[in-house]
Amino acid sequence: LSKPEGLERFSKNKRKKKQVIFSIVGILIVLGSITLYKTFALYKEEKTFNVLRGQVPEFSSIDIELLSFTLDGKKIETAPSKGAYDVSITCNNGAEGYWDYEEWGVEIKNITKQTKCNITFTTGKYFSEYIMNLSKSSSNVVKLSHEETAQTLGLTDYRYVGANPDNYVYFGCSENCTDDNLYRVIGVIPTKNEYGEYEDRVKLIKAKYYNETSSGLLKATNASYPAGGGSGKGYTWNSSANNQWQASVLQSKVLNGVYWSSLGEYQNYISPAVWYLGAPTYSSYTTYTPDQFYNIERSNTKGYSGGVTYMTANIGLMYPSDYGYSIGIGYREESIANNAGKYVYNAWLYNLESKYYEWTMTPESSEGSVRAWYLNPAGRAGYNDVYTSSTVWGVRPTFYLKEEVLYKNGDGTRENPYCIAVD
Repeated sequence: LSKPEGLERFSKNKRKKKQVIFSIVGILIVLGSITLYKTFALYKEEKTFNVLRGQVPEFSSIDIELLSFTLDGKKIETAPSKGAYDVSITCNNGAEGYWDYEEWGVEIKNITKQTKCNITFTTGKYFSEYIMNLSKSSSNVVKLSHEETAQTLGLTDYRYVGANPDNYVYFGCSENCTDDNLYRVIGVIPTKNEYGEYEDRVKLIKAKYYNETSSGLLKATNASYPAGGGSGKGYTWNSSANNQWQASVLQSKVLNGVYWSSLGEYQNYISPAVWYLGAPTYSSYTTYTPDQFYNIERSNTKGYSGGVTYMTANIGLMYPSDYGYSIGIGYREESIANNAGKYVYNAWLYNLESKYYEWTMTPESSEGSVRAWYLNPAGRAGYNDVYTSSTVWGVRPTFYLKEEVLYKNGDGTRENPYCIAVD
């Protein structure tokens, strides 16, 4: 079996960091020791100066004294290199400063006169590192090593396990957060980004089932197949007899369409990731262990309808292996089906409040079978048709945060969820 190109492990300390240098009218501006002079007259309407893009058409006699720096309460001469910092900016004379964490620079708006801005850096911690450190003190965060598969290197995860671990996080709000903003942390999963680089990224799943009406795909379900957290509504995996996930309307129109658009500015917390589409066969469903699901999901085995065995996207659903590992490492080599009753009470990805049928993103590979894998109220992983009216089931959007997202506060309990920030 061959591996896709670009399987090289990258880490934060191995990556090349961008040096933010701009040439404007023959003058070099190096972020970290900046005193900039720019024209006021040309900014009467836009009143914006973007240091990152260096949009300074010309200079005039009106000087803009821009930046002073503070790190953890102490004055410093230059801005620190890109890292795990929470950054705040205060400017005088009504100007407003914004920090671009991705490009690691400042944008100043509403400049009307000579302006000075103070930029404060507070040392923080990457959310991924915070969770990995918990594995040293919490039995609900476990370290899981995997052997090389057809599509991945040998990797190590840090996953939340148990009946109800403290893995709640607020997402999509900065204040006045509600239950709809509640997500849960699956774990820190080495994940390939759109450039083929591995990153230690936190994987989130929505705490509640997701319903929307904009796509026109939300459907009422057969009474014997509850969906949507008891709402009686959910989705078919696809609208036709095709079990290619990349061709699924649930994938394209609901998750990476309506749901993705609903995130607004919080899209900045997420970047595209590689999702694996290896297809387990239904004939072995009673014997599959979490490890076996994991390996086949990352294999070159295609679903019945063919298609690709991996794709890059922002939003997906959980894998059967995610569910399998959520009970704990003691069951990783035991059949999920044979331990279904234990999953009901001891695996947190089984919806603790009320469990209904729920789709995963994993296709099924049997000849003549246009099916995908789902989670059953009885606690096992099963399979069924992707487009029939009797398989209208619930979904919980799942995604990978950017590697640079910071932990701010919270202890992960339902009452005090983790709060995060973009770095």
